[in-house]
Amino acid sequence: EAKMLRGLAQQLCRELAPAAVFLSGSAGGTAQVAFAAAVSEDCSLNNNLSAKAWLMQAAAVAGAKGGGKDSFAQAGGGAADKRDAALMAARQYLNS
Repeated sequence: EAKMLRGLAQQLCRELAPAAVFLSGSAGGTAQVAFAAAVSEDCSLNNNLSAKAWLMQAAAVAGAKGGGKDSFAQAGGGAADKRDAALMAARQYLNS
């Protein structure tokens, strides 16, 4: 699941550049959620946006652990029932 999220986030970011992409998913039947964030270089430079900071704020809400760089970050192991709250935190990060 995490490998697929990573590939999809990076592909979307390349194809839609300048772009910022935030995805979440969970393996069927599990109570855990994974997140991936990707930020194109021009979006990062022009908007001071870091995929790592963006992801860490949202992942913390779901209790997921992870890390990354300004261009790409991922996290996993969070509670799937907190996914909506985590996605709201991701939206709020963009509006701050």
